[in-house]
Amino acid sequence: MHAAMEYIASKEKIKWVHVPYKAAPAALMALVGGHVDACSAGVGYAPLAADGQIRVFATHGKNRSPQFPNVPTLKELGYDFAKETTHSIVGPAGIPPEILTKLEMAFSKGMETPEFKNTLQKLDCTVANYPSKDFGPHLKDLWGRSEKMFKEAGLITEPATQPY
Repeated sequence: MHAAMEYIASKEKIKWVHVPYKAAPAALMALVGGHVDACSAGVGYAPLAADGQIRVFATHGKNRSPQFPNVPTLKELGYDFAKETTHSIVGPAGIPPEILTKLEMAFSKGMETPEFKNTLQKLDCTVANYPSKDFGPHLKDLWGRSEKMFKEAGLITEPATQPY
């Protein structure tokens, strides 16, 4: 979330004062309480926006949020920035293909349940399900885009590690 604010600051020549918080809820409460002027949050802001306590100016994802269809993405506003949070379920290397297929099918089925969908909606999360064969390329693409954004924002000159 911090990278989004720094990226915008670098493009618009804004001098933000970064106020670190341990988690998004504390940052959002500071915003609602008038202690900060802006906040970049990953989840948890949807109820505050629905209640009119905050205004969502833009979202970070590649596509518009289904929960906020009238809110543009940063990309739509002219910033070459799209960042999604990746949550993963991993297992040991060498899982037999039939077990891997069974797990992938079970997770996909679980992601179709009303409970899962309702939880994601409450958190304003958009799901992207990558089967194992597509996950490596997704991570490599995410790494490349992130490195480019962080360099453009002046956050790094070179990455501290390599992706693989």
